[in-house]
Amino acid sequence: MLYNNSNTFQKRFVTGRFTLTMLLVGATLLWLIGVLGRVAIGEAPHSFLSFSLPLWMCGALSFGVYMVTALILNSFVIIEGRTPWLGGLFMWLTACSLVLQCNIAVALSVLVAVLLLALLVGCYPRENVQKWVYSAFLFLSLAVLFLPQYIYLLPLFFIYIAMTGVLGVRTLLAALLGVATPLWCLYCSSPVFPEVSLFCKDVMGGIDSVLKLTFEVPALPFMLSMVVEAVVLLSAAVVFAGSTSPAKPLMRRMLLFVICANICLWILSWFVNGSIEVLLAWRLPGFAISVAYIFSLRFNKLYNIAFWIFNIMCIAIAAVFGVWIWIF
Repeated sequence: MLYNNSNTFQKRFVTGRFTLTMLLVGATLLWLIGVLGRVAIGEAPHSFLSFSLPLWMCGALSFGVYMVTALILNSFVIIEGRTPWLGGLFMWLTACSLVLQCNIAVALSVLVAVLLLALLVGCYPRENVQKWVYSAFLFLSLAVLFLPQYIYLLPLFFIYIAMTGVLGVRTLLAALLGVATPLWCLYCSSPVFPEVSLFCKDVMGGIDSVLKLTFEVPALPFMLSMVVEAVVLLSAAVVFAGSTSPAKPLMRRMLLFVICANICLWILSWFVNGSIEVLLAWRLPGFAISVAYIFSLRFNKLYNIAFWIFNIMCIAIAAVFGVWIWIF
């Protein structure tokens, strides 16, 4: 008997009219369960910008920030075909990662990372590309001043402009100038404002701290999440290598960069245990893109089974994170 791939749940999910609604409703319910569970166990309120906020407010604000991030991510055109549910998939993944739910600082860092990616993808062969390169590296350098972990993205930015074929003497100088501009402004203002010198010392101390890499085994929930990520990313790389989709060269480079960047951040997570939550959150946009690419490419029995296994693993990750938060 021939397998009828037109009735697979995977295909109905990918092409369905209500897929985005289902994902957002499921994500919202899982967010509510996570936040209310934290309140029930009496977790201490989180602080943000020196303000102590109620836990439910931290959850609500974080949810709003992730929704804005999802809206921006949904505007990316990296995968051929219609994937209007990409932002909803991202929200579902944030909901499964319960440990991220009430951390506003991490949520904002993801939003900034996606905005930086939006600037970076504009650095392709075009007229006055040096302006785009300068802007991307300028805002990355500014981001490092407020969160030193953004320094991890600097090599990836150089890799991207090399992959898109725009790396040359002029673009390299534009990138270096973009990185140097905020530092130069701080140096010039330090004689007038002594507080700037203290700020610079804090920044350099933070950068020095995050660059000290030591191998550490992540906690069990993070380990389970990283195993699922590894399977998906390797599958996406294999599928990408054996497929001609996306057909446009620029889109292929963008997708390849997203997969490679997530793999690099995944490897880095084994050496920066103090930043593991931040790196987990930063990998979610690329993880969502990889999942959407795999399951929107082909519809057959194997992909349908893989689709079910993936969703079961997502629920398992949410459950393990929930137990871990309850105990620790």
